[in-house]
Amino acid sequence: MTVASSKNGPIRETPEYRDAQSDPRFISWLKMQDAAIELEFIVSDVPELKPHLYTREGIVIAESAALERFPGWREAFNSDNLTLAMRFVYFIGETIRRHTGGQWVALPQLPPKSGAIQAIDAPFRSGFYVPTELLQVALAQRTGDKIVRVFDHALRAEQEWVDAGRPART
Repeated sequence: MTVASSKNGPIRETPEYRDAQSDPRFISWLKMQDAAIELEFIVSDVPELKPHLYTREGIVIAESAALERFPGWREAFNSDNLTLAMRFVYFIGETIRRHTGGQWVALPQLPPKSGAIQAIDAPFRSGFYVPTELLQVALAQRTGDKIVRVFDHALRAEQEWVDAGRPART
C-alpha cells in the first residue's frame, strides 16, 4: 500500500489525512457498508455468519468463505467481484474495530493514485489495520488463518495497552 506521508511528521498530522476523513466518498462508503452487511452479506453472501456477526468465529468463517469464492486476490478485486470483496473488507475491518476500540479512517494515497484506502486506526498502534490488505494476503497465501491471526494479535496488543494504562501512541 502506498499511503501518503509527510516529511514533517506522522500521516495523522497531515492536511491530506485530515481532509480524507471528511471526504463524502469515504463517509458514504461507511454508511453503505453497514446496510450491505445487514441486507446482503449475512443474508445471501455468507449466511452462516449471521450468528457470528463481528466475532472471532465470524472472522474464521469469513476467511474460509472468501477462500471458497475467490481463487486469488486479483479475481476478488476485479470489476465483477469488487462489491462482494468490499463487503468482506468491511466485515473484517468492522470486527477488528469493534474489538480494539479503533475507528474507520481514510488513508490518502500517494500520487498518481487518487482516493483513499479504508483502514482501522486503533489507539494503541502507530500503524493501521488495512482490511483490504488482510484479505489480499489471505487470498494470496491461502492458509485459512491469516486474518484470524492478525485479529488475535490485535486483541493481545489492545489488552497489553490497556494493562499498561493506555499510554499515548509513540
